[in-house]
Amino acid sequence: MSELVEQHHRYSASGAEGWMNCPGKIAMEQDKEDSYSPYADEGSAAHFLAAECLEKQVEADEFYGKTIVCYTSEGRAYQAFVQEGQAVFGETSRWEVTRDMAMFVQRYADQVNKAAENGTLLVEQRVRFGESIGVPGAFGTGDAIIVTNDGKTLKVRDLKYGFKPVSPVDNMQMMLYALGALYEFDYLIDMDELENIDLQIIQPRTSTQDEPWVTTPARLFEFAEEAKAAIALSEAAISNLTEMDFTQWAETYLSTSEKGCTWCKAKSSCPALHNECLSDMGVAPATVEGLPDLDATMDEALLRITEVDFDTLVKLYGVTKKIKMWIEGVEDRMMHDMLKGHKTPYFKIVKGRQGNRAWASEVRAEEAMKKLRLKVDEMYDKKIISVPSAEKLLRAQSPKKWKQLEPLITRPEGKLVIAPMGDKRESFDPYGEQIAQLPDLSNVTLEDLI
Repeated sequence: MSELVEQHHRYSASGAEGWMNCPGKIAMEQDKEDSYSPYADEGSAAHFLAAECLEKQVEADEFYGKTIVCYTSEGRAYQAFVQEGQAVFGETSRWEVTRDMAMFVQRYADQVNKAAENGTLLVEQRVRFGESIGVPGAFGTGDAIIVTNDGKTLKVRDLKYGFKPVSPVDNMQMMLYALGALYEFDYLIDMDELENIDLQIIQPRTSTQDEPWVTTPARLFEFAEEAKAAIALSEAAISNLTEMDFTQWAETYLSTSEKGCTWCKAKSSCPALHNECLSDMGVAPATVEGLPDLDATMDEALLRITEVDFDTLVKLYGVTKKIKMWIEGVEDRMMHDMLKGHKTPYFKIVKGRQGNRAWASEVRAEEAMKKLRLKVDEMYDKKIISVPSAEKLLRAQSPKKWKQLEPLITRPEGKLVIAPMGDKRESFDPYGEQIAQLPDLSNVTLEDLI
């Protein structure tokens, strides 16, 4: 096995969907650089603010106007509050705590504090899950871990600051955090009393309901064995990469999945992803020499969409997300190589359209407007508070007033989307109600209709 730091890098909790679904992922990613994303830094800044709120038990509004800097040191990412103009070595970005950020983080903090009312709250704790899956030293950081006072429930809460809904059901990252919590905080947990593992992903910027998923310690230990088996395959793939013919190696160890491929650093050069996308579209598969000439075959594939039967269309739809991931991987790799100096007569890098104008600092803009003696009505866009804000304000202190507002609440129906049959949401039948309203003609004879 590798050294502790490399093990953490290889078998991280955040990358579990990849290395558990695709044995060859880690081998394919070797020597590939991590790509920088400002969205990741924004999420890190929000996590830092959330931890400050929970640890100090203060409202997020108290940090309004402060600046959070994201920086790296010895290969690891950190965040800190800084003064205006203060330089930080290794800085990657800085973020002002706006009213929106404070509001979203407060939503998360409120849910965590409510879950911790009858338990011990542990914030931003490093948890070693490696001992449970056969790679001692592998660890992750749990956003919020709660052990109830009766010892029957372990709760893990994870903040996702992005907009893409993420389910906690059988979520591998969350289950690894839970395994790490059982190992790390055994002095708080009596396994004879423990009954429930309560996992919740809180996404304050989405309309997701954030419902927790409750499972059992037995399911958690079953998952640990699954992780051990996946790691054994991954290590075999790493060892055999230079020993086997690559085509045979790829067929043996590479496997595609939506969750596993999304953040894979090797997806732009993965033959398994290429072949699945292309063959299902009716395009010749990639070979060890590369892709075929795609112009003519892609045109044919586009024409087929209007001609194929429904069963074939179902098969095509099944790989659309993987095709999108592949395209994103090719675009990321293209941009990376061109920024490194590679040139082509066919494409160039240009600056896109400028983003929307915004105040560099809401706080300084607010102060400047006050000095200009702008009126309050001129300075601020007033709007009625949101339903969650009204609920927080009234439900506990004035339940009668809150009940008067409840009839005024509406919620639009979710838009129709296509989901796999394993999705827990109820299936939508567009003709269900209309068919139910038709008269029962089961006993009607031909003579009755004449």
